[in-house]
This record gives sequence, C-alpha cells and structure tokens, in this order.
Amino acid sequence: MYRFCFISSLYILLLSFLFSCSPEKQKEAQPPLSPPSTSSYKLEIQPLEATRDSTFYISSKGLDLSRATIQWLVNGLPVENASGLQFRSTDVKKGDKVQARILINNDEEIVSDKIIIKNTPPAITKAKILPAFSKAGDTLKIDAAVIDRDDDEVSLSYEWYKNGEPSGKGKSFEGPFKRGDKISVRLTPFDGEEYGRPVTISTEIFNSPPHVLTGGTEKFQNNIYSYQLKAIDPDGDTLTYSLKQAPEGMTVDKTGLITWKVTDEEAKRHPVTVLITDEHGGEIKYNFDVVISIH
Repeated sequence: MYRFCFISSLYILLLSFLFSCSPEKQKEAQPPLSPPSTSSYKLEIQPLEATRDSTFYISSKGLDLSRATIQWLVNGLPVENASGLQFRSTDVKKGDKVQARILINNDEEIVSDKIIIKNTPPAITKAKILPAFSKAGDTLKIDAAVIDRDDDEVSLSYEWYKNGEPSGKGKSFEGPFKRGDKISVRLTPFDGEEYGRPVTISTEIFNSPPHVLTGGTEKFQNNIYSYQLKAIDPDGDTLTYSLKQAPEGMTVDKTGLITWKVTDEEAKRHPVTVLITDEHGGEIKYNFDVVISIH
C-alpha cells in the first residue's frame, strides 16, 4: 500500500511539470513585444546633386508616406503649398539648403538630410558666324548669346579652325581665306565655376565678286575714245567684260579696254554700263558717263 501511494504521488508531480512547460505557458511567460519606433526610419530626398532646375523626390523604406504630413523646407523655413512627394521651385538659388520634414500620426517628426543647391553650368542659346555669306577678305566674327540660371557672369572661349586646322583663339578671325575654305569655331561658356556644353558652328568661304579699282586710264585722240578698266577678283578668277549699255560702235575686249570711234554728231554725254563677271557666278555692274566734246 505504501508503495502504490508513492508511485501515484510521483506520477502526479510529473504531470504537473509537463503542464507547466507547455507552449501556452511558455508564451504567457514571454514579455510583450514593443511596437516599432518611427525614429528608426530614415527619410531621404533625391537628387543628391541638385541645381535650381531640379525636381526633388521624397522616399522612405517602411513608412507609408501617403499617411504622413509632408512639409518641404528651404534654408530651414517652410515653403508655402509645398506638401507633396515632389518639390520644385524656381525661387531656390545656388547655395540654398533643401530639406523635407514629415509628421506621423501628428505625433513623431522625421527630418531628412539637407541638400545644397549647386551651381548650374551656363549655356549658349544663340551662335552664328558673321557675315552670313563670308568671302575672301572678310573678318569673321561671332554673334552669340548665353544664359546662366544663377546669374553668374559668363565668358566665352573661342577655338577657330580652317579646313580642320587650328587657326586661333580670338573673338574674330581675319584669315586669309579663299573660296571653298571650311571654317568652324568651337565656343565654350564659363561662369567662373564650371564650363558649359561647348557649341561648334561652321561656315564656308563663298565666291567673291569682282570689283573695279579707281584710276582707270581714259584717252581721246583722233576721234578715238578709249578707257582701260581696272578690275580684280579676290579669288583670282579670270574676268569677262561685256557692255550692257553703250553708244553704237563702242566695244570692250577681254582685258577691259573700251574703245569707240566717235563722230561729230556724237559729241554729247553717253551713259555706259559694263558687266564684269567671274567664272563662279560673281558679277558687278560698273556705270559711268562718257562726255564727248569736239572743238
């Protein structure tokens, strides 16, 4: 009898131990988990390399930003009507500090890092070579305009090329040129901090028309009038002369020598027009008057 009671007591103790170690008891024994703290979240804004023209974006892992109250800050001050996931303002300038701040459940505040507005490189908005139809003997110049979003003073550098060869770095280019030369210039803007995107413009040296020199030789002997025209072509082309308006009997040869046998009845003023052409479409009209007086 004593042995049976001992075994029964031992059995009861074993059952009590097993029940005390059940999963339910273990679970009840664990302390409750704390809710996650919003202070462990990181708020980020992009882009890190921002200029006045940048659009900022806000992001955060683990937070539902659609439920948060967002406020954008510039230099620590709230920006009016800037409460969305994106932010862009034409009022920010180089050196300003942009930041985002959110409020969760009207309770906890999270602030992003500050992003400093960097310099915006200058840009060329217009560039052309003048004169538009350049010829031998012309001095080439640049008509250009630039813009700088930060209102910095901008300078331009010039790199001239003739037929692919470097030909100077001045604001103008005097040549010498000949018909068919290929001219280009590379313009680069600089605002004191950064170089902007370079722009290359090109032109070609066009045909130059002939022109008449002063000091032609005029004679009148034995009723023969003669006048030697002096004309040159900047491109060295051979010139051709023809009379477009002249009294009857007047002629001009290939050298530009005008001759005319005059009669007494032709003693008066006669308008003359000579057309001088080169081999490439260049031409000039030379007008003068022949005054005949026979005594």
